[in-house]
Amino acid sequence: MPPHITNSKIATHNVRGLLGADLNNAVPAKLHALCRTWIHRKLDIVCLQETWITESKIPFAEFNLNRASQLLGGGDWVAFWAPALTAHSCGVAILIRSALLSSGILQVGPPTPHFTGRLLTLPLSWGSHSFTCVATYVPSGVQRLQREFITSTLIAVTALPGHKIYFGDFNFVHNPHLDCLHGSHHLDGPVADHFNNICPHLNDTFRALQPQTRGFTRVAVTTAARLDRILVSDTLLRFISTAKIFGGFPSDHRIAIAHLSPAAPHKIGTGLSRVRLHFIGFPDLLQSFTSFLSATFRQAPDNDAELLLWWPQIKLSLLREAARLNRVSSHRCLSTTAMLATARATAASTWTSFQQGSASSLREVVQAESRVAAAVTSAALPFAHSSRLDWVLLGERPSPTITRLVKETN
Repeated sequence: MPPHITNSKIATHNVRGLLGADLNNAVPAKLHALCRTWIHRKLDIVCLQETWITESKIPFAEFNLNRASQLLGGGDWVAFWAPALTAHSCGVAILIRSALLSSGILQVGPPTPHFTGRLLTLPLSWGSHSFTCVATYVPSGVQRLQREFITSTLIAVTALPGHKIYFGDFNFVHNPHLDCLHGSHHLDGPVADHFNNICPHLNDTFRALQPQTRGFTRVAVTTAARLDRILVSDTLLRFISTAKIFGGFPSDHRIAIAHLSPAAPHKIGTGLSRVRLHFIGFPDLLQSFTSFLSATFRQAPDNDAELLLWWPQIKLSLLREAARLNRVSSHRCLSTTAMLATARATAASTWTSFQQGSASSLREVVQAESRVAAAVTSAALPFAHSSRLDWVLLGERPSPTITRLVKETN
């Protein structure tokens, strides 16, 4: 987020496997597809649940995350992890755009991951706010386990000083009348009351700004519920200007997003301009930039005094040309295929019908979202292949796939 932007877009997203269902997949197309969604929504902080990333998978996940973001023109992410104990289970993370940290606009303290992979806390300072970012994934299904997790684990968060923002898949609803449709979540009242007693003075951002709106983050064939929420301390609520729910493709959970306004204007200036070369993955764009450089430097004056006057103008032209090529690169990466455009239009139509009260359209919503997820993943696949080749050819880290093959051979 550039320094002159006033609001920070914060989000919570259950990704149901950051690398996809097959954790040994050499080409994590799902991660690339998720990254497209976050960049499209221009998010600054994303808290993830169900990453399924174990300690050994973190280097591979971080490499592909940042390579995908670079291809899409979104810059790097700084990731903090509470690793999953086993594959296909738990794991939470907090992703922050690196530009926020490198510019000094946002500062972080030491992260505290919980050994269960269900909780991660991170102290943050931004926009004259100081608060603890809490990423959590509450157990699903069994209310006894949910109450135990709240009592034994989340209670420690309440003892932390200062304000807090909870980002989580809570796996229960606070208001069964508005936040669920069919299914067992209409029985969540006791768990919600227990949470409110253990973690008091928290406000549901979506419900605070939209008191009567029925919105859901998880839709199945026979049920729908708003399980994914952003909760803020009393003092921070007045700084939340927007809270909405959007498609979180290709995950089966939708993404909850809120806009956090600063308590005071940023005191840090714009800093030095940097030339970002996200376009170099496209040979024709790289050739275009190389030709531009050659033509430009052929015009350089021989006289030292004239060269000093000429150089600032050339730096500006370099920035502009790189920015133009980055826009072309980003457009190519984010361009919508015909299949994806059709799938999104159908999904939007079925969601409109569903939100207008047509319970019979639940199955159609699930089917439409599945088609969008497949189309998004398909669109991301070529770029996932590209980053996979980078991982192998750069030789900076070992390849998990090659390591696995060698072990099997031995």
